This record gives sequence, structure tokens and C-alpha cells, in this order.
Amino acid sequence: MNFVLLFCSLTTKEKEKIGSKFYKRQGNFIFKTLEKMNKAFVDLKYMNIHIPLFKNKTLNGYPLMKNIGEGKWSICYYSETKEGMPVVIKCSKKHWFFIKKISLNREVAILSKTNHPAIPKVINTFVDNGIEGYIMDFKPGVTLYDMVFKKHKKFQYDEIVDIFNKVLTVIAYLHENKILHRDIKPKNTLWNYTEISIIDFGFSSMLRENSDLYKYDFLYLGNLLLFLLYSNYEGNPNGSWIEQLNLTNEQIIFIKRLLWILPEHKHITEVQIEFQIAFPLNNVHIYDINESNYFFIGNCLKCGKQYNRELSYANDKLFCSKECEQGNLPLC
Repeated sequence: MNFVLLFCSLTTKEKEKIGSKFYKRQGNFIFKTLEKMNKAFVDLKYMNIHIPLFKNKTLNGYPLMKNIGEGKWSICYYSETKEGMPVVIKCSKKHWFFIKKISLNREVAILSKTNHPAIPKVINTFVDNGIEGYIMDFKPGVTLYDMVFKKHKKFQYDEIVDIFNKVLTVIAYLHENKILHRDIKPKNTLWNYTEISIIDFGFSSMLRENSDLYKYDFLYLGNLLLFLLYSNYEGNPNGSWIEQLNLTNEQIIFIKRLLWILPEHKHITEVQIEFQIAFPLNNVHIYDINESNYFFIGNCLKCGKQYNRELSYANDKLFCSKECEQGNLPLC
């Protein structure tokens, strides 16, 4: 495509110098074709073109009732079966079809490996008039993003703890099945005031059991938690989140580890346990950061052994013993 842009930028005289007079007519034909290709490419790239809505506004026999979600490559419609059961149709946009096809196939393959009430189930796949997509069951609720910016919801402490605990449960299920979501954000988290659902597996991938890439989901979790905490913030817009949010030391440490400011968590179980300690239900903190009984499960950086690790705000103990810390033991 750079070839197209290069030749379309040439002047008429520069074009004529490309070939002999004998090939001038053929050369002009080629350049005109390239210009048309370039114009079509630019139009498709920058215009907001959706998949074609057919005359009866259906896709694979399903009526397209409402656009409920749209990304760069794909679009989701609300629909219903003949029996009245709500479903979601996800398909690629026409101008990204060849790029999105591989992603859609991977997304369907990953969702087909899951069986969790908070994760959409794939009903079937289809190809209709060159448009490829799949049908999945409808998950009720509103995205956390819309809750804050459209409904002006201010999440209270107990709601934040409940939502985040349920999100962690879903992520633990995914990691247990060797699935990395890679896009856990407010727009991909539904909430119906009681339960949550995780949607949009377009960036998800399968990993090895001992892969160290699971930590990328933890980074998204840190931003999601800050989003919930900031929904109720009305103070000075200047300053860092540590200064603005009224957090305890253990809560600051927990979020810093999610954001990779401090040594990151190694396993989702470690995240769940530390969250329960840092954000207890009813806001009753049993542990004191300055007391010696503040522990959580950790892995020694030297030998990899799992042990109860003491954490302090000033110094994070990273080794299970002095021998490991001093480097006297071989790496397991």
C-alpha cells in the first residue's frame, strides 16, 4: 500500500519519466488504477463504515434490533430468537473483515472452552453475504463505564469490594483454564447491581500453565480498581491517586503491585488473598501494616518456594530465608 501512496503522489511529468513513450498509454492506465485503489483504501480506512444492513435488517435470520457495542474491528447487535430469547450478534466490520476473521475465530475457540455464568456462551457461528460472525447468549447489565459516565453512579466501598471480588473469581477461572483475557476494563465489565459479567474476548489468548504472562491481566485489574475508587472522588483534581484517594497502607501496596510499581503478583490466588486483606468486607481492617502478623502468600525470588511473606510499606521481603537472600542456595 506504500507503493500505491508513493506513485499517486507523483506529478504527471514524473509519471511520464517512469517508462518510455511506447508504454505511456499503459503507464497512465496503471497510474489511474493505482489512484482509484488508493482512494478506495483511504475511504475504507477513515470512513465509519458498518456492515451492510440488509433490506429486512436481519443477519443470518436474526433481526438486528439495536447496536449495543462497537469497536474498531467489530460490532455487536442485540437480537432475539424466534422463541424470544435475547442474544447478541458479533460480527466484523466490512472494511476490517480479513483482519478480524482470524481474531473472531480465535475468540470463538476460546469462548467454546469456557463454561461460567459470567462469561458469554457461543450458540453458533455464521457467514452471511460475506460477513462472518457468531451468536452468543445475552448478558444483562450495564458496563461499569456507562454506570459512571451515563448513570453517574458513585460506587460505595462495599459495592467496590463485591464487584472486584467477583471479577477476581472470573479471572481465576480463566487462568485456571489457561486463558488470558488481556482487556479487562470498565467497558468490558457488566454489572446488574447483583452480578457481573466479563465480555469481549477479542484480545484473549491461550497460555501455558506456568507462563508469566498472566500478570498482564493483573495490570488491567489495577486500573479497573482505581476506576471504581475514583467514581466516588470529588476532591482536588491535582495530585496522584495515592494523595487523592483515602487508602490504607495495605491498599496502596496492593494497588502498586497490580500496577507493577512494586514486585507484581505471581498468581491470581495471591491477588485474591491480598485483596481480602487490604479491602475487607464492611471496611473492618483486621490487620495492621506495622504488626508482624501481616502476611500473604508469596514466591521466593531465588528458589521459587511458596511461603507466607511478611509485607511492610517500607520494605517488601522477597526471599523465603536469609540463605536465599544472600544467594547461598542454588536456583531451583
